[in-house]
Amino acid sequence: MPQRAFKQNHAQRVREPRGFKYVSITIVLLFLMVMSALALLDVIPAWIAASYVGFSALSFLAYGYDKKKARLGMWRTAEATLHLLDALGGWPGGLAAQQVFRHKTRKWMFQIVFWITAIAHIAYWMWAVSLQKVPAFSDVKHLMF
Repeated sequence: MPQRAFKQNHAQRVREPRGFKYVSITIVLLFLMVMSALALLDVIPAWIAASYVGFSALSFLAYGYDKKKARLGMWRTAEATLHLLDALGGWPGGLAAQQVFRHKTRKWMFQIVFWITAIAHIAYWMWAVSLQKVPAFSDVKHLMF
């Protein structure tokens, strides 16, 4: 698609609330900080936290590259490739890239698959950590209930 057509189509779209960008970035930062803290506390192996950071960087770059190709009207990255990077642990980078590049935010089917992936990752780690006797987390549990 030529640059001019992209700008015209882009201008006609309904805008998302601006605050969602900040909520998304906050989710990404919180998840990566929690994973790093769990690694530092030896609750999870450090390579797991490092893999989330690494796949997030790859996913962020892949979304950016795909956005650039979309603007130039060139051959695009397959959505399945973006989903694979997200599923391998790059969903935080994918979420950040969606907001930074304003890419793939309007495709409902893409968003459904993306959020299922992200929620599955978060739910798995909440479940896995809840099975362990982590003093820092058990202290917080007692304060909340």
